[in-house]
Amino acid sequence: MMDREKALLNNLFDNIEDAIVLVNALGAIQRANEAFLKLFQYATHELLDQNVIDIVVPDFFKRRAVSIARSINRGDEFARTIVQCVRKDGTFFPCEFSVVPFFSGKDVESAFLVFHDLTREHDRDEQLYYAMTVVKESSVVLFRWKAEEGWPVEYVSENISQWGYTPVEIKGEKGPFLSIIKEEDRQRILQQVQKHEEAGDEEFSLEYRIVTRDGKNIWVDARTTVLRDKKGKIIYLQGTISDVSFRKEVELAASQNFSKVLRAWEQTIGVMALIAEKKNPLTLGHQKRVAILSRAIAEELGLPDEEIGNIEKAALIHDIGEVEIPSEILSKPGPLNEVEYNLVQTHAEAGYIILSRIEFPWPLAETVYQHHERLDGSGYPRGLKGDEILLSARIIGVADIVEAMCSHRPYRPALGLTEALEELDRLKGSALDPQVVDACVCLFKKKGFNITIE
Repeated sequence: MMDREKALLNNLFDNIEDAIVLVNALGAIQRANEAFLKLFQYATHELLDQNVIDIVVPDFFKRRAVSIARSINRGDEFARTIVQCVRKDGTFFPCEFSVVPFFSGKDVESAFLVFHDLTREHDRDEQLYYAMTVVKESSVVLFRWKAEEGWPVEYVSENISQWGYTPVEIKGEKGPFLSIIKEEDRQRILQQVQKHEEAGDEEFSLEYRIVTRDGKNIWVDARTTVLRDKKGKIIYLQGTISDVSFRKEVELAASQNFSKVLRAWEQTIGVMALIAEKKNPLTLGHQKRVAILSRAIAEELGLPDEEIGNIEKAALIHDIGEVEIPSEILSKPGPLNEVEYNLVQTHAEAGYIILSRIEFPWPLAETVYQHHERLDGSGYPRGLKGDEILLSARIIGVADIVEAMCSHRPYRPALGLTEALEELDRLKGSALDPQVVDACVCLFKKKGFNITIE
């Protein structure tokens, strides 16, 4: 039985996580476990009969260590203490040190010295300290709201002081944080939180205005993460709140500048459309009607509003290049000869050259350049095929065909809508985009679209 207990104790000594060394009454090392060898970076033969103070204690701590050893030898009680130790390579690290002495009568015969490495705890505390320092000095406020009526704040970081408040003022059961949100934004924020909750969103962002202690309104961005209990119920919202006032000011200025640019663009388009119609009064209203139909097709295709507006503008001036063609050819009452027809075809490239000199916030010049191109390469002026042709140009191309066939021309009477739609069906999938054709046909046959304008 004694042998078994001895084996168990030896096994415990060798495998315990803390570093343990057995020393005699003079402090000479008799035995060290694996954890000690690993922690202090020694081999067993380097330790035996060496004084433990010389092995593990840095020079600046040796006087204190000798005092501790004498106290233990006198039989004084020794409480656990934090000490600095040194490895074989000379690096220092913190340890929690304790002693288990064995007595022979009143004298200490031997002792187990136990060293618990505090490096991880020390690093964690240090990291926590630095993290708290970073938060304190950061402009980003940390928060945690309870998922209860009024969303009371359970935690807010100390740096909320940058807005003139203390955490104590903001925390509480009656949701005082809501009181510093600008009144016009409060209900909107609560509604947005509810929508995100109903949608099951785990992360979302909220932008609103906060009123600082001195009455200043600042825009903030609250990046929010949802915490749920085991049943999936929301218990907390937590995250960061950042001052984004500068960004909002830039966005507002950019929006105002963009509005000015947009108005200038629209005015430029209007002037160009007028110039084109003045050049060829026999097709008065053609570009306007193509623009109306192009817009309707784009809407039927479900394109974004901005793109729809851009397509309409391009259609309004798709024949601007005709200003480069002699009026007598444009208004010729009979069929055009080959030379005249080739000259008329140059209007697409001429339009591109005119428009490319102006910087537009959309590929308007290229759209005008391509409005006579066809999917099978049969169009002009470059013989583009398939995806080489912009969707905007495909839409205007279809609208252009329908309007031209439905309108009177100097060299022929109007052919009518029925023949125009038959022509679309004939060219669908080969020269014309089938989706664009289907959208156009649907407008006329199912939705009663009327291409005429006042």
